[in-house]
Amino acid sequence: MNQDRTAPPAVFRMNGPAAAGAVPRSFRTGVFRRPRLISVLLIVLVLLPPLSAAGANEAGHPLYAVAVSFAPVLNTPGFRTVFGGKDGKTLATDRCGQIRELEFIAFPGTPFRVEAVLDGPESTVYRVVTDDYPYPASTGYFIDSRFVRVSANPPPPRSPILPDRDAILSRLASAIGTPYVWGGNRRDGVTDMLAFFPPPPGQRLDAITRDRWTLCGLDCSGLLYEATNGYTPRNTSTLVEYGAPVPIAGLDDEGIEKRLRPLDLIVWKGHVMIVYDRERIIESRLDCAGGKGGVAFRSLRETLRELLRTRTPLDSWRDGRGNGTKGFVIRRWFPDEGGSPAPERLPGQREHGMGRAEGVRPSPGHARGIQDPGRRGEDGDNDCRTHAICGDIPDQP
Repeated sequence: MNQDRTAPPAVFRMNGPAAAGAVPRSFRTGVFRRPRLISVLLIVLVLLPPLSAAGANEAGHPLYAVAVSFAPVLNTPGFRTVFGGKDGKTLATDRCGQIRELEFIAFPGTPFRVEAVLDGPESTVYRVVTDDYPYPASTGYFIDSRFVRVSANPPPPRSPILPDRDAILSRLASAIGTPYVWGGNRRDGVTDMLAFFPPPPGQRLDAITRDRWTLCGLDCSGLLYEATNGYTPRNTSTLVEYGAPVPIAGLDDEGIEKRLRPLDLIVWKGHVMIVYDRERIIESRLDCAGGKGGVAFRSLRETLRELLRTRTPLDSWRDGRGNGTKGFVIRRWFPDEGGSPAPERLPGQREHGMGRAEGVRPSPGHARGIQDPGRRGEDGDNDCRTHAICGDIPDQP
């Protein structure tokens, strides 16, 4: 078939008698009339299925999402396997009753970039990245489509407003008695879990199972995250360098105590405690044996004495790297009167940029119950088998 370059657009000429006999009559004149072309195009458009989120993603176009409610983010796409278990009736928990697949709960307005679209048994699941949780993972992070609204345009970042000091302290104190939940950063949990992933008809959940199913509770960094409207970093791996250092190297418990102020963080990669006042700290810890877990006040002096038996006070977390030191640091992130608080993110912290994202970067050792260094999983013991009270895991590099 040769195109006559002197003919008008959309006009093609067919050469040879065989070609003429093998095509519709409209082609035998050498002209494919414009009205017929328009009719064909309209028929094709009508027959095509509407472009779905999956279709947009598969076509190579960027796809974004925004949380429309509090939304659990998991490190596995198998939501129903977690919330229902193998038999469809139970939660997939470890021996401490924790759902290790939960990474964090995204606040409404949290923006995501969608990296993959997966068909689930009940709904679509997105593999996502977000600046609100910029930690690498080997498996990626996943969110159920029913918790988000998708868009072809990059959404604006979530801009949390940091409450004042008294408001934060009040929120912390009001959390006393809240249970420890691995990955939890909202004491009221996510009520939609029962609607989206309901237990079998007729199965009644006791109060404890219901709270676990709906993720009601807080882990150690989640306690601070909730009290600050999601302003502070979500993981202890970032909190160890958040704000300004308070020099404590070589000091005893009394010396350290004198330097502390309310909202200072006593932190290492694995756990964080928050200085509440001159006499108390507040923390959320997991007690696998039962009886001492959840959010509670503890004596500041006794906490420091206990800590100094097993850990070394450091001026900077980097001071303990490379020599195997089990240390802890004090970070001051809330400003003095007239000062500015620490930024939401540390300079140089990896950002996904809602369009400038790096892919999910692998981190060794990730599997169920084995958490990647630098991720939310550091806020609890790796498997709750080595410590009666979880919330303190081996130091990460």
